[in-house]
Formats: sequence, structure tokens, C-alpha cells
Amino acid sequence: MKPVASRLLAIVAIAVVAVVAIAGSASAALTVVPTRTFGVPEFFDVANDGTIWWVTGSGGGTFGHTDDEGNDLGDGFNWSYPNFDPHGVGYYGNRLYMTGSVNFGHRLISFQANSSDPNHDFLPSDSATDDRIGVNQSMFRMFEDGGMAVALGQENKIGILDGKGLFSDHPYYPQSFHGAGINYYYDPAKVPYGMESCHVGLDGPPVAGEPTACGTHAGYYGANGPSGFDYPNDVAPGLGGYYVSEGGGNMIKHINTVANPGATIAFEFGGAGTGASQLSGPESLVRQPGTGYLYISEAGNSRISVFDAGGGYIASFGYGVRNGADEMQVCGVDIGPCQAGIPYTSDPRSYFSRLDFSPDGSELFAYMALPKQIQVFEVGGGPSSGSGGGSGSGGGSISGTSAPSTPPPSEKDKVRIKAKPLKVAKGKKTKLTAIVNPPATCGQRLVLFQKRDDRSWDNLGKAIKPGKACTASKSVKVTAKSVFRAVLIRTSNHATLAYSPLLTLKLK
Repeated sequence: MKPVASRLLAIVAIAVVAVVAIAGSASAALTVVPTRTFGVPEFFDVANDGTIWWVTGSGGGTFGHTDDEGNDLGDGFNWSYPNFDPHGVGYYGNRLYMTGSVNFGHRLISFQANSSDPNHDFLPSDSATDDRIGVNQSMFRMFEDGGMAVALGQENKIGILDGKGLFSDHPYYPQSFHGAGINYYYDPAKVPYGMESCHVGLDGPPVAGEPTACGTHAGYYGANGPSGFDYPNDVAPGLGGYYVSEGGGNMIKHINTVANPGATIAFEFGGAGTGASQLSGPESLVRQPGTGYLYISEAGNSRISVFDAGGGYIASFGYGVRNGADEMQVCGVDIGPCQAGIPYTSDPRSYFSRLDFSPDGSELFAYMALPKQIQVFEVGGGPSSGSGGGSGSGGGSISGTSAPSTPPPSEKDKVRIKAKPLKVAKGKKTKLTAIVNPPATCGQRLVLFQKRDDRSWDNLGKAIKPGKACTASKSVKVTAKSVFRAVLIRTSNHATLAYSPLLTLKLK
């Protein structure tokens, strides 16, 4: 396994960082605005509705559900199982998916998220899938179309599976595995092993590779497998295939699975080092919706680096990445030379691990392992004409040019809802509180609380104007398990601007 230090990460101070950099022959603009932090356990997933599911536990587990500001939405649950040891979590179609350690007994499982069944329709992977996944995995990803990816670390291979195929006797099919020498059908004396793939459909034997050992062998790298993966630890879809982060190889590789389902390596970028466009210990990789930009957390360089979809370097940001000062800085082409950020031993804010995006790509969620918190950044990016500079708070100018920086992205109307207490004795009251953002506009907003009934939503009285703290509250009596939401309304024309995530109240 990778050193524990590679999982450490940082609380990032609230600062505005604007970046403009040249990527190849085209100019690209990027803005990075740290906005808020909140606590969650290590394994989390940003769902397609923008809320966050997380899992933690040992011997017995807890699944939690919060909005994107960390407010508990009340519909998490506990699940008891021997040797419970999660390695990753994802959400799709009202189901939670989780990878586990080999001692757990199943390498991939899923649950119905909202269910009265104590086992939440527990559905484990079959033994053949367990054999292909093997004994180690570093990262699990759930994609918006129900696809899944496992990055299998020490096994030097990756797996692509289907979360929609939930047949009880063979769930999570079809599936594909990619790596050098993973099918056992090469002569063991053959050097080097080449990249190979294995595809398994819903029925019948594999369509590539050895039928009895499809994808079950750990992949090779180094002298025996130069075209394979060196400790792959994250996967992101894009450009007709997948980007693969190599924690051991300090590279990002792109495999094409459309032009060649046997998975050829189309291109790669990175390479060991601390300078601009170089990588050290890449730990998480995520692709931004809309722009296609790739955000990569580097454990070895204590920073987050950004590339375009073709591997063209844009910029990096982190503490001390430009001149070593203990402050948030940006480095990159036409901005300033890059170096590794402040070591975590000197500043625990300097390590970022798992990254994820909001559904619309406007916010980056970066996990901080030491305080067990998520740092949220508003991020923008897209084509820009000409080269330019940027500015950042605390560090002065970060560019040698006088061109203006791209302005930070504008804040969207949001409303969030929480309750105290979340579990209520039958017939007792709880206090619902709605939080309105951005603060600059909450004086022109109204909040309407609603309760879900069998067919629709019941209004709980009239809409309320938020107070000075941009919050509005209402006390409600709870007689059964109930679901509530808050609706944000513009005062001038009563147009609906936003809905909160759903909040579930349970009886004690």
C-alpha cells in the first residue's frame, strides 16, 4: 500500500486565486475560489443531485447523507457485517455502492439507500467478479450513467463495471478489465507483457482473454510490462475511453476503448518532477463537466494540478507552490515557476487526496484527511483569447503581465435545510432551518417550507423572509417519518429559484 503520508491533506484558507495560463498553442483561463469546509469521513461521493453520501466503519458500518454544505439530511443508516472495511463508495439510482477489503468477503456490494428492509436489499458481487477485482483497490468511482470503475493499485489493472446490471445471480455485469498480462494466457517466459483486456457480458464466457482466467491475474509493470499500469489509483472517463492515474508511475495515461475495445494507450502525460506539467504521487483524478479539464491531486508535490483533455498543462495551485511561502499560490506557464508545496509536516493544509466535482462542474470538492474535512472550491475555466496574468490574495501578483485576470464565477442561488433534532419522539416538535445563499441577495428572497405527502408537497404556512443571518426557521410537529424541503422564491415576481436537498426526519 502507499505510505500513510500520501493520504494526508489540508485545510485551505479562504482566498481568491485567479489563474490565466497558456496550454500548448491555445490559451486557457482558470479561476479557483476556496469557499467553505465541512467534515465527512474519508470515503465520499458527490451524487448526481449534488448531495454527498459517505461511509465509514470497521466491523459495522455507517452510511451518511449530507447536503453540499455538510448538513445531515437524516436518511443515513447503520449496517452490521463482520470485517466491514470500506475502500470506496458511490451513489446511483437510489442505491449505494461500496468496495471492500478482501477480509470483508465481497469486493463489491450495493444497498437500497432508502428502504425499510434492515439489510437494504444487500447485493454482493459474485465470486468471479471478486476474483477479477483481487485483493487491493485504491479508488472506486460511480459515474452519472451507472457505470463504475475500480483502480486496483498493487494489482496494476483497472476494472470498468455496470452498476445498472443488478441481476441477483450475477450483478455488476457487463464488465471489462485492462492491464498488462492480466489474462494468464501469455507464456510466463515472455518479456515484455503487453496491454491486454478482458470483456465479460451478461451471459456466456468472456469475449476476450482466457475464459477460465479472464482478468484474474495481477498486471505487470516495469521490465515485464512497460505498456501496463504502474499502481493505478483513479479513473476518469473521457475522449472515447478512460484516463488512468498512476500513483507509482507519476503519469496520467489515456486508454482508447472505442476505437480499440482491447484498450490501447492513446497518449500519456506528466512524468516525475516538481516543475510545471510534472507530477509526483498523483492520488486522485477527476474530469470537470463542461470544460473537460483534468484536476489531479499530487501527494508528492502537495498541490492540485490542472490539464486540458489532451494533456496540455494549464496550472497548479497549493500552499507555497511558486516560491515556498506558506500561503495559497498558483504556478504555471506565464505565471511563475512551479515547485512542490509546503510539506504536510510543516503545514498540515498541504495534502489533498480524493477529488470530486459538483454535477455542473462549478465546484471542486477536495478531501483533507487530517481534519477529515472537505474543502470546496468554486472553479471556472474555458477558452480565453490572448495570454494574461492573474492575482491572488496574500501573495500579491502572480503573473509578470498586466492583462486582467478572469473574474471569479458568480454565486448561484441556493437554499439548504437542516433540523434540530433529526430524530423526534412521536408528537414532539423539531425546528427546521433554511440557509439562503448568496448573502448579498437573501434580502430579496423568500423561503417556503414544504412536507411531502403521497402525491405531492404540502405548504407549511406562508413563505418566510430570511433574517439578518440569511436563515429562516419553522417549528413542526412530527408524528411519523417525514420528508421536508425548502423552496427559494424571488420576492419581486415569486419565481422559484431553487429547491433544497430533501431532509428526512425519523421517530425515536
